[in-house]
Amino acid sequence: MTLDDLPSLVARARSGDPEAFAKLVRRFQQMAHAYAYAILGDFDLAQDAAQEAFMQVHLKLGTLRNTEAFPGWFRRIVLGQCDRLLRSRRHPTVPLAVAAAVPGGEPGPREAAERREMEEGVMQAVRSLPEGQREATTLFYIDGYSQDEIADFLEVPVTTVKKRLYDSRRKLKERMMHMVETTLKNNALPENFAERILMFPFPPVEPPVEIVDCPGECRKVRCLDAQSFFVPLVEGGKCDWTFYDWPGGRLTGVYECHVIGAAKWGKGKILRIWVRFTDLKRNGQNDWSESHYLLEHDTYRRVQLTREKPGKVRVGDYVCPSTPNEPPFPRVPVKLAVGSRWEGGDSSKVVGVSRVTINGRSWKCLKVVTAGQNWKSPDGKPTVYAEWYVADTGRTVFFRRYNAHGWREPEKPASFESLAGNLEVQYGGITFRHYYDCLPDIVLTRS
Repeated sequence: MTLDDLPSLVARARSGDPEAFAKLVRRFQQMAHAYAYAILGDFDLAQDAAQEAFMQVHLKLGTLRNTEAFPGWFRRIVLGQCDRLLRSRRHPTVPLAVAAAVPGGEPGPREAAERREMEEGVMQAVRSLPEGQREATTLFYIDGYSQDEIADFLEVPVTTVKKRLYDSRRKLKERMMHMVETTLKNNALPENFAERILMFPFPPVEPPVEIVDCPGECRKVRCLDAQSFFVPLVEGGKCDWTFYDWPGGRLTGVYECHVIGAAKWGKGKILRIWVRFTDLKRNGQNDWSESHYLLEHDTYRRVQLTREKPGKVRVGDYVCPSTPNEPPFPRVPVKLAVGSRWEGGDSSKVVGVSRVTINGRSWKCLKVVTAGQNWKSPDGKPTVYAEWYVADTGRTVFFRRYNAHGWREPEKPASFESLAGNLEVQYGGITFRHYYDCLPDIVLTRS
């Protein structure tokens, strides 16, 4: 695409054309990543900054009056995201000696460590350049951007870009420049970066979450979604879970849940729900699966539909296929208050009231704790613990998952042993460790 095509592409994206926006992302994604790296000196943080910047572009593109000014306007958005990341706490890192010992595929640990050491030496040389030379170098070598494109992005004359590249080549020498180009290309954004942004416009790192308990307060909530995928159990209800794994709080999965139909049944209503999970760690997406819930006056429960013959449907108790000997899913009361229990007795209990603040937005919530009985450690104690925070609207606005000894084998990523150092809580005399946080899209909308 030539520069002459850019204004029309921006105009189409501004009018809401998703294909045009995707092309715009592909056109500028490596430029955003390279520029962010020149500022942050960290490829992972640079990817976070690039992704957040494109989210801001998606929201604010309508405010850009001059489409020809897009490159410089976009650069300032990327710069703002870099400033935000520099002000925030950096993510925990693993010492090199530990990282080198982590098993993996080819190449072997020694070769991988040597390659990392070589790349770090190369990029340290780039980071030592003056700011202008560093920006021009990363932009020029990461994806073959022309000097004219770089000049538009940096809002400087082309002659300035040429001078900065000339000076950086003199300092880094010819052999080093080849290594710089190779290292930058090896750390470029993945090819499906644009598709991932369009598919899941959520923060790549969990936004700030603050929870303050309110002892002594009491309130009641008419709850339509506690322990039910965060989706409002109403016709047309839609919500997506976003999973932030720990340590680091990085987005690793999205669970989509949509109510796609409803039908009367007796004095109640049966909802037809489609769900699917996308594992961003493995770039894997499951097919949509279907489930059904029966809503009556003050209860809801999952049910099993059996189509006996055309026009005839039987509604029965739902039994989880993985645990066929478990009792049927119980009716779940809609009204919740401090002290109430549901889900078959002692597994879940409303223990109090808390104020939850996520990214500056606050909700007064009922705090629910869950001690799972399906998985147990060798000594017979429950091994899953969760906290649910249900707002006055009946929507779950935050879910925190813990685990404990024996939930999985020690070498598995979610085992108690593997989460050493994570947040711990005590419940029923048992220690649980932080596994992941889950937020629905209603708390991740941007202002």
